[in-house]
Parts: sequence; C-alpha cells; structure tokens
Amino acid sequence: MNDTRPRLLLLVLVAALALVLGFWSFSPQNAVLAFRKMGYPLTLIAFAGLLSYLARLVRWRALGTRFCQGGWRIVLFVVILSGFLHFQDRHGFKVVMDEVNLLSTSQRLEHNREAAMVGRGYYLSGTNFVIMQGEVDKRPLFYPFLLSLLHDSTGYRPENTFVLNALLTPLFLLLVYVVARRLAGPSAGVAAVLLLATLPLFIQAITGGGFELLNLVMIALSLLLGMRYAKEPTSDALAAFCLSGGLLAQVRYESVLFIVPVGVVVLWVWWRDRRIDLPWAVIFCPLLLLGYVWQHQLIKVLPDIWQLKDKASEHGAFSIAYLYDNIGHAINYFLSFDRTQANSHLLFIAGIIGIGFFWLILYREHREIFKKDTDQAVFIVFALALFVVGGLPFFYFWGAFDDSVASRLSLVVQLLMVWLFIYTWMRLVKGPNRWKVVSAVSVIYLFVWTVPTAKGRAYAFDNSAAEAVNWLRSFIHAHALEQSLVLDSHTLMLWLAYDIPSTTLDAVATRPDEFMFHYQHHTFKDIYIVQRVEPADYKTGGWRPTDYQEGLSKALTLTPMDQIVFTPVYAVRISRVTGINEPEFRSWVTRRLAGIKARAAATTQSVPEAVPQVPDTARTHYIQEWLRNLP
Repeated sequence: MNDTRPRLLLLVLVAALALVLGFWSFSPQNAVLAFRKMGYPLTLIAFAGLLSYLARLVRWRALGTRFCQGGWRIVLFVVILSGFLHFQDRHGFKVVMDEVNLLSTSQRLEHNREAAMVGRGYYLSGTNFVIMQGEVDKRPLFYPFLLSLLHDSTGYRPENTFVLNALLTPLFLLLVYVVARRLAGPSAGVAAVLLLATLPLFIQAITGGGFELLNLVMIALSLLLGMRYAKEPTSDALAAFCLSGGLLAQVRYESVLFIVPVGVVVLWVWWRDRRIDLPWAVIFCPLLLLGYVWQHQLIKVLPDIWQLKDKASEHGAFSIAYLYDNIGHAINYFLSFDRTQANSHLLFIAGIIGIGFFWLILYREHREIFKKDTDQAVFIVFALALFVVGGLPFFYFWGAFDDSVASRLSLVVQLLMVWLFIYTWMRLVKGPNRWKVVSAVSVIYLFVWTVPTAKGRAYAFDNSAAEAVNWLRSFIHAHALEQSLVLDSHTLMLWLAYDIPSTTLDAVATRPDEFMFHYQHHTFKDIYIVQRVEPADYKTGGWRPTDYQEGLSKALTLTPMDQIVFTPVYAVRISRVTGINEPEFRSWVTRRLAGIKARAAATTQSVPEAVPQVPDTARTHYIQEWLRNLP
C-alpha cells in the first residue's frame, strides 16, 4: 500500500502531463510536426513493450504440451483456411486513398522514420531513389508502422502491404477461435471461425492493403488480454492489456474508444480485489498516446480531411440525420441476394439471434455477470464497447454499408455478431451436436455463396478508382519506368510508392519553366501521362480526356501506350509524351491555373474528379446501347 500511493500519484501527474502536451502545449501546426518526428519512436516503444510482456505471459512449456496434444490441429486448420480464403480474391488495393496512403507512410517510415507520406521522389544519384516533401496523413500510424518493420526485415516492396495482411489472417482467425473457446468450448471456436469465413467482405479485407484486419486483430487481442488479466491479475498481464489497448487506439480513427472498456476492466479488477496494481509500463502509457492526440490536430490544420466534398453531406461529418438512411443502406447490404454486396446471410441470421438474446441475457443476469465467470464479464464489457463503435457509422455521413468504399465499416459489427451468436447459442441449444451443425452449415454456405460471390467481385463494378489503381500496378510491373517521369493527377503516391518519379498536372502548371527545363535537358528517359477519358460523342464514339477543355492535347504530342475501359463511360489511358508545342503549352498553363483558382474558390464540389460524370439521360441511353450491341 505504501508503494501504491506514490505510483497512483505519479500516474495522475503523467496523465496530466500527457493532456498538457497533447492539447495545450503546441499550436496545431507544431503538434502535427511533433507527431511527424515522434510518431515512430512512440509507437516503437509501445509495440516493443507489448511484445516483451506477451513473451513473459506465455507459459511456453504448457503451450508446447497443448500443441502436441492436439493444438496443432487448430493451428493447421486456421492456416489452411487462411490460405483457402486468400485464393478466393486477387490481392490488390480495395480502398484507394486509405491503402495507398498507408503504404506511402510506411515508405517514409522505412526510409527516414518520419510519420508522413511521400510527396515527391527522384533518382539523384544513379539508382538511389530519394524521397522528398510529403504531408502527415490523417490515418493512424500503427498499420504503416508494422508495414515499415516488414520493409526493414525483407527490403522495401510495395507488395509487402499484402504480405502483412496475409500474415495477420491466421493470427486473427486463431484469436477468434480462442475467444469463442473461452466462452463456449473448442467446438464453438471452430464454428466461430467457419461462420466468419462465410463473409466475402472479410475476404476482401484480408486480400487488400488496408488496416481493417489489423483493427480486428487488436480488438480480439485486447479482449483476450483483458480476460487473462481479470482471471490472473498480475502486473505483466495488466501492462500487456493496457499497451494492447493503446496500440488498438492507433489502428482506426474510432478505435480510440476502446480505451474506455480497457479502463473499465482495470477499475473493476482493482475494485474486486481491493488492490491497485500499477506497473511502470501502465504509469507511462498516457505518454505513448501523445502521437494520436498530436495527429488529431491535423483536423484543425486541414479541415477538408473529413472529405465532406467527396460525397453529399448537409449536416457535417456526424449527425443523427444520417441514421435513417444508413439503417436502410445496412438492411440493403445484409439482405441483398444479387451478389453485388459482399454479405453473408448466414452470419446475419446468426447475428440477429445473438444480438436479440444477448440483451435478454444481459437484462436477466446483469446483477450476477460480474460475480460468476471473469471471461464472460470482460466479454460483456467489450461487447458493449463494440456496440458503440459498430453503431458509430450509422451517424456518419459516409456510413452506408452497401457502399463499396464504406462497407468495410461493418466488419466490427459482423465480428460482434459472430461472438454474440457463440455467447447466446450455447445457452439456447443444449444438444451435443449444436456446434457441429453450425460448422457444417457454415461450410456448405461457404462453397455455395461465399466463394462464387468473392470470385465474381461484383463489388468492384462501382469501384472504378480501385480497379484503375490495380491496373496501373500491372502496367508498372510490365514496364521499366524507374528513370521516367509520370504525370498523374489522381494516383500520384502509387507511382512514388514504386520508386517512380511522378507529379501532377497542377504541379506542372504551377512550375512550367522547371518542367520545360528538365524536358529540354532530357533528364528523364521518358515522360508518361495518365488520363481519365470519357466518350467524345455518344453517337460516333471515340474517347477524349475528361479535362479536354484545357487543350492539353494541343500542347503535348502523345503516343498511346495502353488503355482500359472500366465502364461504357469511364476509361483510363496511359500515353508517352513524344513532343511539346511550347506556345500551346503556355496557353494550357494559363487555362489550368485559372481552373485551379476556380476550384479553390468553389465552396462545394459535386463529385470527385476521379469519377467523371455525364448527363444522366445521355449516359443512360449510351450505356443501354453499349450493352445491347455487345457481340
């Protein structure tokens, strides 16, 4: 007790210091700069601490015995299932801005440990690609940090982003199994894993380059560490639990809310045991969250990062006004039968059962839950937190689950559905084969619905931006572009991520003399341009760049290299610049600069530039004619 009071006082002082440093000591600009410089070491300390405490918690001899006595079957099961799921969809970017930006941040972390994206890059000394400039990204740092560690271990490769998620897949399935096993036994663990595997959206997540899978991993890991701490409240278990919760807060934006259930579990254990335990790692945990707080100040520096201009929104980023529509979109997602949604009806039915009876059980047993089984008590706390985090998208302006970009927000909800079903099914059905039936039905559904839905990839039909980026990746792999310059106003960081110098047309218009200087001095082996193109005439056909009014085609002599048509009204073309008409180039610069000023002055933007729009009537008629005349 004599040692507890000073440590408790020290924790209060450290938390106060963290609040002062995080919210009041720096201007928003300086806070973002502090994150840029300190984000990596803070995350490294937290991650190294977590690994250290996890290693101390594991009972290696007992684990080896359990593995030899049959645990190897579960490990083999999750590894085989992971491999099977990864074969159902191609590996590529599924959410363009998120995944490419995360990769770009990992590139800079690997190069110079700065928590920022790459803005420019050139070969300044033969084969040495030097990265320059770049801004801090709004996306939390833990995923690009882990990706940078993979770069450090195997060499920098953009495809490491897919390797990381491939490595996380069996880990996550194993964690799902262990959670379900602790709730309802080994057979329930197998059923939980198979039920989750029926979700095509999960397959999309594990074969992409986003942070959704890591978010699920850290949720499951934090839950398990909470169960371990509640059952065996040692200092090592507490430290691991708190560090896991701190890192979970730095995976997705809303995951910071999981700090609340972590705190609730810790306070409950202290109250239950009438003892306060404060290891040094827990005392200094608030300082390890400074990176998240500093990064969040980016909202004040760049208010547009909410992307409110990218999608119609009248009430800001969050509002109860979005609830009604988002519920309708969620119902459409869960109940769609045309394979255009990456949904699982089986999981949805199980989730409805789980959610409904969970609240009945909670109402009936709420006074006894924390007096019985510690695993169930911690699970209840995290389940309530998952309800809050999973419900947040319903109040978000871009929270439609049937949207190809926003559907990933439902993953937390569907993970909760799996666990709640396991928690309630063991109480509803007492037969000896209850879990075998669930597993058998899941396997049948997996082959009847999930596999063909994932392979059909109908979700990609309205996600042309992601498909365009993956097509550009194939172009990169097929051509040696390292000593070339690519002009691309939409996917700049993709080229830079592959160590290919790139710039935007806006940057060229802003610095025309510098561009002409390097063109005349043949600095680059070739200059390529990536253009979004649209039908030039709905009657005669042909294609033209979406920014054809600016007259770039008169300024540059272009030799088309490749083109892909994603829809009857949207295509992407790559051309080589073989000549420049300088007077026309100067005229184009004038028009482009005028357009830049007009866009800056505009208060709204109806649609993203990357998805060109055409008049609805003409567009619909053209698409119908295009489909009707297919050979």
